[in-house]
Amino acid sequence: FGYDVEWSVGGVSHPVFHAGMHFVQVFLSWDANMSACNLTITGYPATVPASRGDTVSVRVRARNRLFVGDWSHVYSSRIIGLPSSAVGVESVDESDAVSLFWSPPTDLGYGDASGALTGYLVEVSKCATFDIFASTCSTSSLTAPTTTLSSGHIAFNVTSSFLPTAGEWLFRVRPTNLLGSSRPGSVVKRLFGVTPMVAAPSSLPVYVALTASSTVDAWVTGEPPWFLHSLDF
Repeated sequence: FGYDVEWSVGGVSHPVFHAGMHFVQVFLSWDANMSACNLTITGYPATVPASRGDTVSVRVRARNRLFVGDWSHVYSSRIIGLPSSAVGVESVDESDAVSLFWSPPTDLGYGDASGALTGYLVEVSKCATFDIFASTCSTSSLTAPTTTLSSGHIAFNVTSSFLPTAGEWLFRVRPTNLLGSSRPGSVVKRLFGVTPMVAAPSSLPVYVALTASSTVDAWVTGEPPWFLHSLDF
Protein backbone atom coordinates (compact mmCIF):
# COMPACT_ATOMS: atom_id res chain seq x y z
CA PHE A 1 0.00 0.00 0.00
CA GLY A 2 3.09 2.23 0.13
CA TYR A 3 5.82 3.37 2.47
CA ASP A 4 6.31 5.79 5.33
CA VAL A 5 9.47 7.87 5.12
CA GLU A 6 11.13 9.55 8.08
CA TRP A 7 14.10 11.85 7.50
CA SER A 8 16.30 14.45 9.15
CA VAL A 9 18.79 17.06 7.98
CA GLY A 10 21.58 18.32 10.22
CA GLY A 11 20.04 16.58 13.24
CA VAL A 12 16.63 18.23 12.70
CA SER A 13 13.81 15.71 12.15
CA HIS A 14 11.01 16.34 9.68
CA PRO A 15 7.47 14.95 9.73
CA VAL A 16 6.89 11.41 8.47
CA PHE A 17 5.32 11.39 5.02
CA HIS A 18 3.80 8.71 2.82
CA ALA A 19 5.50 7.60 -0.39
CA GLY A 20 3.35 5.69 -2.82
CA MET A 21 6.36 4.31 -4.73
CA HIS A 22 9.11 1.93 -3.67
CA PHE A 23 11.89 4.52 -3.82
CA VAL A 24 12.56 8.16 -2.97
CA GLN A 25 15.14 10.53 -4.41
CA VAL A 26 16.98 13.39 -2.69
CA PHE A 27 17.87 16.48 -4.74
CA LEU A 28 20.26 19.31 -3.87
CA SER A 29 20.10 22.82 -5.30
CA TRP A 30 23.29 24.75 -4.50
CA ASP A 31 23.93 28.47 -4.17
CA ALA A 32 26.52 30.18 -6.38
CA ASN A 33 29.42 29.37 -4.01
CA MET A 34 28.26 25.80 -3.36
CA SER A 35 28.37 26.41 0.40
CA ALA A 36 24.63 26.17 1.13
CA CYS A 37 21.83 24.34 -0.60
CA ASN A 38 18.14 23.57 -0.62
CA LEU A 39 17.19 19.93 -0.24
CA THR A 40 14.06 18.24 -1.55
CA ILE A 41 12.99 14.62 -1.29
CA THR A 42 10.49 12.85 -3.50
CA GLY A 43 6.98 13.13 -2.06
CA TYR A 44 7.82 15.65 0.68
CA PRO A 45 5.82 18.88 0.24
CA ALA A 46 8.51 21.36 1.35
CA THR A 47 12.08 22.37 0.59
CA VAL A 48 14.58 22.17 3.46
CA PRO A 49 17.70 24.38 3.72
CA ALA A 50 20.99 22.61 4.35
CA SER A 51 24.71 23.32 4.46
CA ARG A 52 27.92 21.51 3.65
CA GLY A 53 28.70 18.95 6.32
CA ASP A 54 25.07 18.38 7.34
CA THR A 55 24.09 14.75 7.71
CA VAL A 56 20.98 13.58 5.84
CA SER A 57 19.35 10.51 7.42
CA VAL A 58 16.46 8.50 5.97
CA ARG A 59 14.58 5.39 7.10
CA VAL A 60 11.44 3.78 5.72
CA ARG A 61 8.77 1.27 6.67
CA ALA A 62 6.24 -0.57 4.55
CA ARG A 63 2.52 -0.61 5.16
CA ASN A 64 -0.52 -2.35 3.74
CA ARG A 65 -4.22 -1.84 4.42
CA LEU A 66 -4.01 -3.65 7.78
CA PHE A 67 -0.50 -3.45 9.16
CA VAL A 68 2.59 -1.24 9.39
CA GLY A 69 6.03 -2.82 9.25
CA ASP A 70 9.12 -2.07 11.32
CA TRP A 71 11.40 0.82 10.48
CA SER A 72 14.35 -0.01 8.28
CA HIS A 73 17.98 0.65 9.05
CA VAL A 74 18.85 4.38 9.03
CA TYR A 75 20.72 5.38 5.89
CA SER A 76 22.92 8.44 6.45
CA SER A 77 25.24 10.53 4.35
CA ARG A 78 26.97 13.88 4.79
CA ILE A 79 26.52 16.65 2.25
CA ILE A 80 29.81 17.48 0.56
CA GLY A 81 30.53 20.80 -1.14
CA LEU A 82 33.60 22.33 -2.75
CA PRO A 83 36.70 22.82 -0.60
CA SER A 84 37.89 26.24 0.48
CA SER A 85 40.29 28.14 -1.80
CA ALA A 86 42.12 29.78 1.15
CA VAL A 87 45.56 28.15 0.94
CA GLY A 88 47.97 31.12 1.19
CA VAL A 89 50.07 30.63 -1.95
CA GLU A 90 53.69 31.81 -1.91
CA SER A 91 56.26 31.59 -4.69
CA VAL A 92 60.03 31.51 -5.24
CA ASP A 93 61.90 31.92 -8.54
CA GLU A 94 64.28 29.16 -9.63
CA SER A 95 66.58 29.08 -12.63
CA ASP A 96 64.26 26.89 -14.68
CA ALA A 97 60.99 26.92 -12.72
CA VAL A 98 58.79 28.80 -10.28
CA SER A 99 58.35 27.01 -6.96
CA LEU A 100 54.95 27.38 -5.31
CA PHE A 101 54.19 26.72 -1.64
CA TRP A 102 50.83 26.66 0.10
CA SER A 103 49.03 25.26 3.13
CA PRO A 104 46.16 22.74 2.98
CA PRO A 105 42.74 24.39 3.42
CA THR A 106 40.95 24.04 6.74
CA ASP A 107 37.68 23.30 4.93
CA LEU A 108 37.91 20.20 2.73
CA GLY A 109 34.28 20.35 1.60
CA TYR A 110 32.31 19.44 4.69
CA GLY A 111 32.74 22.80 6.40
CA ASP A 112 35.68 21.43 8.42
CA ALA A 113 38.93 19.49 8.03
CA SER A 114 37.25 16.09 7.80
CA GLY A 115 37.18 14.27 4.51
CA ALA A 116 40.00 14.24 1.98
CA LEU A 117 41.26 16.10 -1.05
CA THR A 118 41.99 14.34 -4.33
CA GLY A 119 44.64 16.89 -5.35
CA TYR A 120 45.28 20.51 -6.24
CA LEU A 121 44.67 22.28 -9.54
CA VAL A 122 47.51 24.71 -10.26
CA GLU A 123 46.57 27.31 -12.87
CA VAL A 124 49.21 29.30 -14.75
CA SER A 125 48.49 32.25 -17.03
CA LYS A 126 49.74 35.57 -18.36
CA CYS A 127 46.24 37.05 -18.03
CA ALA A 128 44.42 38.02 -14.84
CA THR A 129 41.28 36.37 -16.27
CA PHE A 130 43.05 33.00 -16.71
CA ASP A 131 41.32 32.77 -20.07
CA ILE A 132 41.80 29.26 -21.48
CA PHE A 133 40.72 30.27 -24.99
CA ALA A 134 42.94 33.33 -25.60
CA SER A 135 46.27 32.18 -27.05
CA THR A 136 48.02 35.28 -25.68
CA CYS A 137 47.25 34.13 -22.13
CA SER A 138 49.05 30.76 -22.46
CA THR A 139 46.87 29.41 -19.65
CA SER A 140 47.73 25.93 -18.37
CA SER A 141 46.22 23.72 -15.67
CA LEU A 142 48.46 21.31 -13.79
CA THR A 143 47.65 18.70 -11.17
CA ALA A 144 49.66 18.81 -7.95
CA PRO A 145 49.79 15.99 -5.36
CA THR A 146 48.58 16.33 -1.78
CA THR A 147 51.93 15.34 -0.23
CA THR A 148 52.68 17.60 2.73
CA LEU A 149 56.22 18.64 3.71
CA SER A 150 57.46 18.51 7.30
CA SER A 151 56.76 22.25 7.47
CA GLY A 152 53.07 21.54 6.81
CA HIS A 153 53.18 23.08 3.33
CA ILE A 154 52.57 21.67 -0.13
CA ALA A 155 55.37 22.31 -2.66
CA PHE A 156 55.10 22.22 -6.44
CA ASN A 157 57.42 23.35 -9.26
CA VAL A 158 56.01 24.91 -12.41
CA THR A 159 58.75 24.19 -14.95
CA SER A 160 59.76 26.16 -18.02
CA SER A 161 57.74 23.83 -20.27
CA PHE A 162 54.62 25.51 -18.90
CA LEU A 163 56.20 28.98 -18.99
CA PRO A 164 57.05 29.27 -22.70
CA THR A 165 57.85 33.00 -22.69
CA ALA A 166 59.73 35.31 -20.36
CA GLY A 167 57.88 37.94 -18.38
CA GLU A 168 55.26 38.19 -15.69
CA TRP A 169 53.23 35.07 -14.92
CA LEU A 170 50.25 34.60 -12.64
CA PHE A 171 49.61 31.53 -10.48
CA ARG A 172 46.70 30.31 -8.39
CA VAL A 173 45.92 27.04 -6.61
CA ARG A 174 42.49 25.39 -6.30
CA PRO A 175 42.05 22.44 -3.90
CA THR A 176 40.02 19.57 -5.38
CA ASN A 177 37.80 16.93 -3.77
CA LEU A 178 35.40 14.32 -5.14
CA LEU A 179 32.92 17.04 -6.14
CA GLY A 180 35.36 19.25 -8.03
CA SER A 181 37.77 22.17 -7.65
CA SER A 182 37.30 25.11 -5.31
CA ARG A 183 36.34 28.56 -6.48
CA PRO A 184 39.33 30.64 -7.70
CA GLY A 185 41.42 31.99 -4.86
CA SER A 186 44.22 34.51 -4.47
CA VAL A 187 46.73 35.07 -7.27
CA VAL A 188 50.51 35.46 -7.01
CA LYS A 189 52.70 37.07 -9.67
CA ARG A 190 56.28 36.18 -10.54
CA LEU A 191 58.76 37.24 -13.20
CA PHE A 192 60.22 34.29 -15.06
CA GLY A 193 63.10 34.22 -17.53
CA VAL A 194 64.00 37.87 -16.96
CA THR A 195 67.68 38.49 -16.26
CA PRO A 196 68.04 40.87 -13.33
CA MET A 197 70.23 43.95 -13.61
CA VAL A 198 73.11 43.88 -11.15
CA ALA A 199 74.60 47.24 -10.25
CA ALA A 200 78.05 47.61 -8.72
CA PRO A 201 78.27 49.40 -5.37
CA SER A 202 78.03 53.11 -6.02
CA SER A 203 76.88 56.33 -4.43
CA LEU A 204 75.39 57.42 -7.75
CA PRO A 205 71.71 56.87 -8.64
CA VAL A 206 70.82 53.76 -10.65
CA TYR A 207 68.29 54.35 -13.42
CA VAL A 208 66.09 51.59 -14.84
CA ALA A 209 63.89 51.97 -17.93
CA LEU A 210 60.37 50.76 -17.15
CA THR A 211 56.96 50.70 -18.77
CA ALA A 212 53.74 51.41 -16.93
CA SER A 213 53.08 47.67 -16.54
CA SER A 214 56.54 46.63 -15.37
CA THR A 215 57.26 44.97 -12.06
CA VAL A 216 60.61 45.40 -10.32
CA ASP A 217 62.14 43.46 -7.44
CA ALA A 218 64.93 45.38 -5.65
CA TRP A 219 67.55 43.82 -3.37
CA VAL A 220 69.76 46.12 -1.31
CA THR A 221 72.90 44.72 0.28
CA GLY A 222 75.88 46.14 2.07
CA GLU A 223 76.27 48.51 4.97
CA PRO A 224 73.68 51.24 5.60
CA PRO A 225 72.64 53.95 5.00
CA TRP A 226 70.38 52.93 2.11
CA PHE A 227 68.15 55.28 0.13
CA LEU A 228 65.22 54.08 -1.94
CA HIS A 229 63.43 56.79 -3.90
CA SER A 230 60.01 56.61 -5.48
CA LEU A 231 59.63 55.95 -9.18
CA ASP A 232 58.28 58.55 -11.56
CA PHE A 233 56.83 57.70 -14.95
